Amino acid sequence: MTLGFWLISAALISLACAILLIPLWRGNRRPLKLSVVLALFIPVLTVGLYLMVGTPAALSPARVADDQPVVELDDAIAALQQRLQQQPDNLDGWLLLGRSYRTLQRYAEAEQAFRAALALDEENPVVQVELAEAMTFAAGQPRFSDPAIALLERAVASDPELQKGIWLLGIAAAQNGQDRQAIAHWQRLMTLLEPGSSVAATVSEQIGIARQRLANPGGQAPATNLPGLSLRITLSDQMVQNAAAGSVPGVTALFVILRATGTQGMPLAARRIAGPQFPLELRITDRDLLQPGSSLAELQRLAVSARLSFAGTPAASAGDLQSETITLDGLPGSAVELELNQVVALP
Repeated sequence: MTLGFWLISAALISLACAILLIPLWRGNRRPLKLSVVLALFIPVLTVGLYLMVGTPAALSPARVADDQPVVELDDAIAALQQRLQQQPDNLDGWLLLGRSYRTLQRYAEAEQAFRAALALDEENPVVQVELAEAMTFAAGQPRFSDPAIALLERAVASDPELQKGIWLLGIAAAQNGQDRQAIAHWQRLMTLLEPGSSVAATVSEQIGIARQRLANPGGQAPATNLPGLSLRITLSDQMVQNAAAGSVPGVTALFVILRATGTQGMPLAARRIAGPQFPLELRITDRDLLQPGSSLAELQRLAVSARLSFAGTPAASAGDLQSETITLDGLPGSAVELELNQVVALP
C-alpha cells in the first residue's frame, strides 16, 4: 500500500483532513487556491492578527457527527507521524502534518512540521509561506516577525504568482503602518484573482480600508471613547492558597480570548499579558479586534474566556489554569468577572 493511498484513506476520517489533502490528491505542491484558503479554513492576518472571512458551519466541531469524533483526527495524525518516521524525506507528508496541526490550532507543532519540510527543500516557496504563517501563530503575537517576513519575501520572489504569499506580505506591511506598500501587494494580488469572486471582493475591501487609513492618518478615537468590554480576572481561592504554598509554577502569560458565539477558528480579539498580577483589570476595545472596520457594539452575542499559560504558549497545555467561558448578550455596562478556577487536563 503506497503512502499516497494511506494518506487519502486517513484523510477520509474527517472533513478537515479531506480539505487539507486536496492539493495532494491533485499531485500539486502549490498551496490551495486562495479562494479555498480564504473561504474554508485559513484565518487571514489583518492589522491586528487574522480576519476570519468565513468558515462553513459543517466545519464546526459542534456540527461533527457522533460517528466521527474529533479524536479520530488525532489518531490519523499519530499514524502519519509514524509513517514519517519511516519516510522522513516525504515533503508532502510534512506539509500535511503541519496543516493538520494548524487546523487543530496546535501551532507550535505545526511550525515544527513545516521546519522539517523546509529542511528537505529550503527554496520551496509553498513551505516558506506555510512556515511564516505558523511562526506567527506559534509566537502568540499579532504581528509577523522579521524572519517571517523574510520568508514571505523569498517565497514571492521565487514564485511571483503565489497568492497566499502576496496576501500575507500585504498584511505584514499593513501591520507595520506601510499602507501604500500593502495596497501595492493587494493590487498585484487582484490581477491573479477571478474578477467578481468573493475572494476578490475581500481583497478589494482591505484595499479600501488601507486607503481610508491613508486618508485619515491618526484618526482613531482614544481607546477610552471606544466601545469596549471591561474585565476583572482573578484566581480562585484554591489557586491563591496553592500559590502561597508554592505549588503553582511561575506564571508566564495570560491569554484573554473574545469570540462571537458559535464560531471556531481564530478569535475576534486576543490579548496576551506577560507576568500578570491578580486581580487583573483590563478593557478590550475595537482596537483589539482582529477584523478591521468592525465594532464590538455591532456584535449581539459574545463569548469571553481567559487562560493562564505556564509555558507561555497560545496552545493549551496540561496544568494551565482557565476560566469558564462566559456568554454575553452585547456589551454589559459593568465589568465581567472571570475566575481562573479550572485546571486544563489534556488526553
